[in-house]
Amino acid sequence: ETVSEYCFTRCDPDFPARCKAEGDGVIIGGAGEQDLIQLENADISTPLVLINAESRKYSTAGVNHAQTGSQAAALIHQKGYRECAVIRGGDHYDGTSQRTKAFLNSCRQLGIRIQPEWTFQAAPTIAGGAAATEEYCVLRQRPRVIYYENDSMAQGGLYTLARSGIRVPQDTEVLCIGLRKPEMNHCLNPALSCITIPQTVDRQAVAL
Repeated sequence: ETVSEYCFTRCDPDFPARCKAEGDGVIIGGAGEQDLIQLENADISTPLVLINAESRKYSTAGVNHAQTGSQAAALIHQKGYRECAVIRGGDHYDGTSQRTKAFLNSCRQLGIRIQPEWTFQAAPTIAGGAAATEEYCVLRQRPRVIYYENDSMAQGGLYTLARSGIRVPQDTEVLCIGLRKPEMNHCLNPALSCITIPQTVDRQAVAL
């Protein structure tokens, strides 16, 4: 049997037709809100599994996004922080949106303040994280911890913090969601503190 993997980078109007030629099954990752709407309305007979997304029509495999977001807030609270900056990549992906929503809700419940001026948004990339962190660096009063939606943005943040003379973790701590292979984040200087999304999700999807 042939199982194809497909990652959405934008809403692809030709995707339903492409599925029919992909083989015995298709695994989809990186689907955004508009992609999910398109898939729910499409007539696709090929077996299809969504990774880290919810669907009423197709099988899904993934992590508990709400639990992951709440875990991040709990870690920040355990470290004694009661203020936090947030650097977001926008609502591009369903799983990311769910994690961040749970993180923000848990912060409110735990008494961790996140002021509007401490929340920054940019592209969910290394360059986007670097640019958004520049806005954090010029704040007069900076929270001592930054939460990044993903590890690519956090890597860019480390670059900007170092250029600005802000030491990690002595001056500012960084926590992010790890979407890449763990060794990519451990080899940075300093290493990123991540809550890593398990790499077993792809195997779960194939099993379905």
